[in-house]
Amino acid sequence: MAVLVLPVLELVALVAVGGALGFFRTIALLILAAFVGSWIVRFRMARLALTTATAVQADVAAVPRAVGSAVLGLIGGVLVLIPGFITSVLGLALQLPPVRALLAHRVSSQFTTTVGSVGNRFGGRGDVIDVDVVDPKDPSANASPELS
Repeated sequence: MAVLVLPVLELVALVAVGGALGFFRTIALLILAAFVGSWIVRFRMARLALTTATAVQADVAAVPRAVGSAVLGLIGGVLVLIPGFITSVLGLALQLPPVRALLAHRVSSQFTTTVGSVGNRFGGRGDVIDVDVVDPKDPSANASPELS
């Protein structure tokens, strides 16, 4: 439903801002938002890599929240990059640390649950049997003492 409603709301906001600022200022503001959004995305990608590396080295418990906050900042940058005033305002709001802190708990808990369930799915299955595949047409394979 949001996919259908958001473009309509963006169009309404564009007309409202265009009526208040004028056509050329509105277009200039959209272009400026695109440049700012691209800068934020590049900055947040670098911060995400740095945050992830630092959090992994420092403390295992801090990884989900730090990565969640960094991902939210990156999502905010993408929202600013998307043309539109509503998405830009939401993206700029995600650049504020208090907003990210409020939402990071929800993102990090989802991240922890997903990663933890994958880890539990593959754990505790018993012994591992290591095998070597031998080509029966290879004459040197029959010389092995295990196959005799």
